[in-house]
Amino acid sequence: MAAHGEKPMTVDITSTGVTVTLTINPPTQKTGRPREASSAAPSVLEPYREYLEARFGDDPHVLGSVLFRELCELCQAEVRSILLDVDAGAAGAGVAPGL
Repeated sequence: MAAHGEKPMTVDITSTGVTVTLTINPPTQKTGRPREASSAAPSVLEPYREYLEARFGDDPHVLGSVLFRELCELCQAEVRSILLDVDAGAAGAGVAPGL
């Protein structure tokens, strides 16, 4: 169990140009019960909740490194799709793609 007053540990993981910051908070109670969720900002993983739940349903022992790689691929696909939509809209407005 974490010592009283221990600070959260933050880890930055970078892969294929995408950086994800993980924060691990120590327990604040000495009872062994998990602490209640705070009303902080929603997790950056919230948009991928359904995917992660399904992935853990398929393989509850999936490695974190595998999930990280898969989420990076999903993010890249989403960004590519957004950029293609922007380029298509710009082309329709007479603007050169990519500007």
